Amino acid sequence: MKQIIAATLFLAVILMVHGCANRVIPTGGEKDILPPVLLNATPGNYQANFTATKIVLTFDEYVQLKDVQKQVMISPPMSPPPQIEIRKKSIVVTFRDSLKSNTTYTMNFGNAIADFTEANSLTGFEYVFTTGSILDSLIIAGVMKDARTLKTMKAALALLYDSEVPDSAIGITPPLYYARTNDDGTFKIHNVKEGAYRLVGLDDKNGNFTAEFADESIGVGTDIILLRDSAFMIAYLSMQIPSKQSIKNTFREVPGKLTTGFARPYGEISWKFLSTQPEKVIPQYNSNRDTVILYCFPEASDSVELVWYNEQGVIDTIMYRGEKPKTQAKIAATKKLSGTVYPQNGAMLTPETLPSIQWAAPLKSFDLTMLKLVHDSAEVPVHSEFVDSLQTKINFSAQWLEGKYEILLPAGIAEDLYGRTNDTIIITLTIPNERASGSIAYVFLPSTGAEMLLQLVNDKDELIRQRKISGKQKGSFEQVDPGQYYLRAVYDSNSNGRWDAGEIRKRIPPEKMIYYRDPVTVRANWEVEVDWTE
Repeated sequence: MKQIIAATLFLAVILMVHGCANRVIPTGGEKDILPPVLLNATPGNYQANFTATKIVLTFDEYVQLKDVQKQVMISPPMSPPPQIEIRKKSIVVTFRDSLKSNTTYTMNFGNAIADFTEANSLTGFEYVFTTGSILDSLIIAGVMKDARTLKTMKAALALLYDSEVPDSAIGITPPLYYARTNDDGTFKIHNVKEGAYRLVGLDDKNGNFTAEFADESIGVGTDIILLRDSAFMIAYLSMQIPSKQSIKNTFREVPGKLTTGFARPYGEISWKFLSTQPEKVIPQYNSNRDTVILYCFPEASDSVELVWYNEQGVIDTIMYRGEKPKTQAKIAATKKLSGTVYPQNGAMLTPETLPSIQWAAPLKSFDLTMLKLVHDSAEVPVHSEFVDSLQTKINFSAQWLEGKYEILLPAGIAEDLYGRTNDTIIITLTIPNERASGSIAYVFLPSTGAEMLLQLVNDKDELIRQRKISGKQKGSFEQVDPGQYYLRAVYDSNSNGRWDAGEIRKRIPPEKMIYYRDPVTVRANWEVEVDWTE
């Protein structure tokens, strides 16, 4: 009997093991990749004569809200914004103030709505209603571009203002409608009412829908939009210079050099000493007209206080405090004339440039007979020329050949207006082998004869070369390092030799810029030909 029972148990175990081996164990099913589905909206979507104080959106599963502040956009804006909260499978929007009459509202949830388990987003869901009897249905679409690079700008704001809004309110007061650009820089503003509008683009970095002009790009569409049908617009965004003049930085160097940097280019500029008035002051203005250097005589051993003025009146009162040297070596260094050399540390001499030295103060004398240029251990002829009338910068020229050079400025070759002389200065530089670089031969036919800047930029948008031109041009950029480049032309409307970002509050647009259609690839010992008709 025991044997029969044992055999029966053994057989049962065998059958159980065999059954488990062939059994399919449940895995929980396929991963959910679908976004939530809206089952019901109360009141219904696209509702006219809307009078409700809240909206309830019910979905087929539990949902969550992500990054509501950036993702959810309500146009026109509501102030204060509505309260948006989750209640199990529903999203409840509660208005905290009365709505405008006869107004169509669009609530775009972006990617904010997602399911609770897998965070699958319901992309671009919109809820639209009107407090009037008819839904506004016009659309303004377009693109936002960087005015300097012409690259499209993602996550920028497209703001639509009434055409009568004053320039001072642009980027400061809430718009009538708005939308955010997609990854390709395009946008669509839905459900717009007929009327006249101004389009403004804003690279809103801090998400407050207000322009911080110091660090956020902004731009205005070129034309007033008379909206009777849907429209397409482009806005070119750029960093703005401050509307009000101010002093950005100051520095004092012994024996009597006061440097002042301004927030924007100045027109008429003047100053008044509140401390002891120097017997003589020599001003120096930079080419961008945003920096002034005052050389004061006799030496200013104490702090100096100045009031700065422009056409509007007082800009600011500034105390210039120079840091006193703490060691004997640093004290001795202030009594010697120094200079900043180009290029530095034996670097390659960039084509179409000259080696130079920028002295710390205007020179009283410079002994050309002491100057030496050595090429591969042999002395060769060298010429020097002052760049500015104050004699603070000297360029050096020669018949440059491949190899290494040293420009020797012996001790005492220069004396500044304070009577200081220099210690020995050596400028080392290298002229590369021409076969290691390439060239770009171009024929450029612009559409007008206006003054332009023909520029060569690299793939990091850094300016490599520039030509001032007007009308048809034929020329070349020589000794260009191998790599990928772009040709662009700037309409230099104010003839200042550089691209200007414009000022939207003065209705001055950014200077127009155009690019050649294709990148230009430069290879060593090779010439690329470009035929460009605008």
